[in-house]
Amino acid sequence: MGISIAGQTTIFLWSCVGGGILGILFDFFRALRKVRRSSTRVVMVHDLMFWVISACLMFVLIGLSNDGEYRAYEFLGIFLGGLLYHLLLSGFVLMILTKMLQMLACIVRFLCMIISYPLKIIWKSMVILGHACKKIGTSLKKIKIFRKKLQNQQEIPS
Repeated sequence: MGISIAGQTTIFLWSCVGGGILGILFDFFRALRKVRRSSTRVVMVHDLMFWVISACLMFVLIGLSNDGEYRAYEFLGIFLGGLLYHLLLSGFVLMILTKMLQMLACIVRFLCMIISYPLKIIWKSMVILGHACKKIGTSLKKIKIFRKKLQNQQEIPS
């Protein structure tokens, strides 16, 4: 059964929206790279993740929206939507995503600092307590040895 022109237009427009969403997803990975410098291998993994997620998402959405029929105008819509997004919005969205990820990184660092500070104090206290126990143990051992020597000296004249 064929799809009407209005239906095809709707599918084409949604394909354009899908291309824009893929552009946002790509900018998210770009923002991650800007916020946290990554090695070449990490960048390769991110790129692979992007393409796998993109391909799965687009094929599933096209398959669901068009009864499993993949048409050229849908892929053209995805390309056109991604291109328009890149030309019109990418710079602004990338800047916003980068700022958001930087703020998130600051919040995470702050929370880690808040959580780790008491743990550091507890750790230092335990280390100091351990050193004190070791000194006390050493002193007690010396006292025990000294007492034995005194007892031995007192027993000899008898």
